[in-house]
Amino acid sequence: MRTLRLIGQGLSDTLESLLPFTLLTLAWWVCLFLVIPAPAATVTIAAMADPRRAADRPDWREALRAVRHNLWRGWEVVLLPLPFVAVLLANLSFYGGRAERWDVLVPLWTLLLLFALAVALYAVAVAGLTDVTAWSATKRATLLVVRRPGQALVVAVVVLFVVAAGAALVVPLVMFVPALTAAIVNRVVLDGLGLPVLDPLAPTDERLVEEQRRATASRFGP
Repeated sequence: MRTLRLIGQGLSDTLESLLPFTLLTLAWWVCLFLVIPAPAATVTIAAMADPRRAADRPDWREALRAVRHNLWRGWEVVLLPLPFVAVLLANLSFYGGRAERWDVLVPLWTLLLLFALAVALYAVAVAGLTDVTAWSATKRATLLVVRRPGQALVVAVVVLFVVAAGAALVVPLVMFVPALTAAIVNRVVLDGLGLPVLDPLAPTDERLVEEQRRATASRFGP
């Protein structure tokens, strides 16, 4: 239930910031086609979708600075898990569907691929949410997956479903699916790292005290 609640919060973050998230996604697609800034833009979209900044979303100048800052760091974050993912994909494409003894390993390779996807998603989120090195981001992401493997699998499956649904409908994939994915993974990673997310609509302590006094006060006067 906790994982589903975090995923729901990610969906809510996207709906509340649909316009800026859509603009971020369109800018991300431009960077993706340019190839070189693509990893930096991926880390940046995670940073821009930080729910801790819901009340004060970063502006475009800050987003451009983040892309420049993450230009090489983004490539490091993407390339670190790439060999493991490449080996798993090669094994699945070569042995999948063949009537050989290696067929028994296909479910294991599929499971490991989902875990690798979760590590990659978490690493990008950690890099976007914290100012750590690419190696530290990957290490923290791996620890989060190891500590909560069930949650990691659910997140990976949900992300794949969201991407598949967006690709089938085309428009959602182009408009906001990358930002939606970042918002969901951000919520899970922040929870795993123990970093609190304050609700900007939550009443302050002074307001709570005032409401308690108002509730206990007699409606007919003192």
